[in-house]
Amino acid sequence: MLIRLLYLICFCFFTFGTSAQGTRFVNIELRAAKQRAAIEDKLIFVDCYASYCKPCKLLAKEFNKPKLAKYLNTNFINVKVDMESDFGAEFKNKYQVVFLPTVMILDKHGNLKFKIDRLASADELLALSKHYQEKIYPSTIVSEPIAQAPARPTTTTAKVRKKKTTVSKPAAPVVVPAQKEKVEVATNAPEEVIVHVFGQGGAEMPPEILKQEAYFRMELMDGSHRTTAHAYLKTQKDWSTLENMRFLFDFLYTVNSEEFDYLIENRVAFDNMIGKEVVDATINIIVNNELERGYPRPDREKATLLYSYLNVENPENSGTEYYLNNLLNENKSDDYLTIAEEYITNNKVDNPEIYFNLSKLYLESTSSKKKLKKIRPYIEKAIELDPSNSSSLLLQSALEYKLNNTKEAKEIADRALSVAKANSQNIKEINEMITRLNEL
Repeated sequence: MLIRLLYLICFCFFTFGTSAQGTRFVNIELRAAKQRAAIEDKLIFVDCYASYCKPCKLLAKEFNKPKLAKYLNTNFINVKVDMESDFGAEFKNKYQVVFLPTVMILDKHGNLKFKIDRLASADELLALSKHYQEKIYPSTIVSEPIAQAPARPTTTTAKVRKKKTTVSKPAAPVVVPAQKEKVEVATNAPEEVIVHVFGQGGAEMPPEILKQEAYFRMELMDGSHRTTAHAYLKTQKDWSTLENMRFLFDFLYTVNSEEFDYLIENRVAFDNMIGKEVVDATINIIVNNELERGYPRPDREKATLLYSYLNVENPENSGTEYYLNNLLNENKSDDYLTIAEEYITNNKVDNPEIYFNLSKLYLESTSSKKKLKKIRPYIEKAIELDPSNSSSLLLQSALEYKLNNTKEAKEIADRALSVAKANSQNIKEINEMITRLNEL
């Protein structure tokens, strides 16, 4: 009892000390979160993020909205999981985190109740949190989560007749104490309750039931349809039937799957059946999701492969530039300089940002005049490719200033100011440079 009390005091101190405003998240492992949830009998709200994930930063602003923050702080144990940490890798495997941001609701035993892997508004998150707190979270935990859902037409495994009763809302889940299987109840009419007995994960369910269940769970929008769809396809020896191809296409969501590999290998057949424009659009969405929000981030080789699916003119260049951008965002300057120089030496590169970033990183990292002079062609190429960008001119001015060419630096700074004004760009840094040069 004393240990639990001390744990509670430490947890409260850490939690309330992390943030005076917004949703109070703690960076703890799942085991500790489950202990807290068990003590307070609460659900666990999980935000999976990474430092490179731009949508994650947008989502963080939503968690500061007062209504959502108040509700989550009152009713949930709120946990942030850094997917770049050692624990993040373990969490990815356990809960199949594919895209970031991913938000999950778990029960106090760590069972997944809900998952979305996209950006959501504070209002949407509040509505979902209230729904799972007030309606879905069962008062008695069983070995598997019990899904409560609206009525739907299904194939039954058992029918239980009961006396005619007026029902104003869907019947609550029925749990058979002697069974460890998951039991789901749906009310089709006041006179009849349909009971389905599902085993562990539904794997031994008849294929047709799995298929129907997958489409139904897609409507629930809780993420569970993906597992069910995959289970159905595992029962099918032949994916080439029109029915199975249609099903597979309906449930595609990630490039990291046998289903996506099958689509790519049989792309022409899918084009003929579904339509090339629709197939291309779907592949475009899935691939760009992986490039923008995939976890872990695609490396250079995988990015090149992904761009080949998009039918871009030069997948290798696109993959390299994507990888360089990731290195820049992750502050891996040495790797960026090495790969960028190799890239522009061996390829015709028309991206001014590559030359600009290469010049900027060198300018920030060295004072050697020999190395600084090496930057000149890079900056000139950036200006040639994008003459309306005053930032490249400002960088050129800074270079000449470092090389003690004050006159040239002033002339270039004045040009940068003119370009910035003509293109409604920020002139603060340019004015600061001009002031510094005028004081010499």
